[in-house]
Amino acid sequence: MTKPNRGVLFLQALKQRKRLLGEKHPSVATSLEELAGLYYYQGRYDQAEKLLLEALGQRKLLLEEKHPSVATSLEELAELYYYQRRYDQAEELLLEALAQRKRLLGEKHPSVATSLEELAELYYYQGRYDQAEELLLEALGQRKRLLGEKHPSVATSLKELAELYYYQRRYDQAEELLLEALKQRKRLLGEKHPSVATSLNNLASLYDSQGRHDQAEPLYVQALAVFKHLLETYPKY
Repeated sequence: MTKPNRGVLFLQALKQRKRLLGEKHPSVATSLEELAGLYYYQGRYDQAEKLLLEALGQRKLLLEEKHPSVATSLEELAELYYYQRRYDQAEELLLEALAQRKRLLGEKHPSVATSLEELAELYYYQGRYDQAEELLLEALGQRKRLLGEKHPSVATSLKELAELYYYQRRYDQAEELLLEALKQRKRLLGEKHPSVATSLNNLASLYDSQGRHDQAEPLYVQALAVFKHLLETYPKY
């Protein structure tokens, strides 16, 4: 029997929600965003944009301008613009989302740190490294203060800042952060965890790019061993 494709299923879900809940309902906005996500990955950007704008409009109408879900919709539309290199429009939306999160949740909240990192990513790919670094340092500081020094999200922030330093060829600073992230993940998650293998690979890649192949190789080997272990122990149905 032929399985229906995801597009058909998303359209059916959207149609059902509209029929059951009416045209204007938060769940309808969710369906619009799910369908937009499919169109985005298919490269059907105009259709994706139309749906995301409709979902954003609905959320603003139904939940008011100052609701966390509105900030999420702004970020989803910004992501579409970002990958179309419509950077000015993406920046405007990300700044609006960040301002909303700060206003709704306070300056010191994990979601605010996430918004800071998303804006930093945009600046990074535009070559606005100083602005990106400022935001990533702010996000890292917030995560440490809110979640404690020894939290997986802190290790993620360390990795993102290290990536910025790497592309600026600030290798010593990048190495320091990647070593710290690896140490934290091992301590928090154990030696045999996918995130630990990823950290090993990140550090190995840094060494490889510097021609430090003797240091890179054992890290690649360790990462491969972790992935093999995970595959062997993964439940088989």
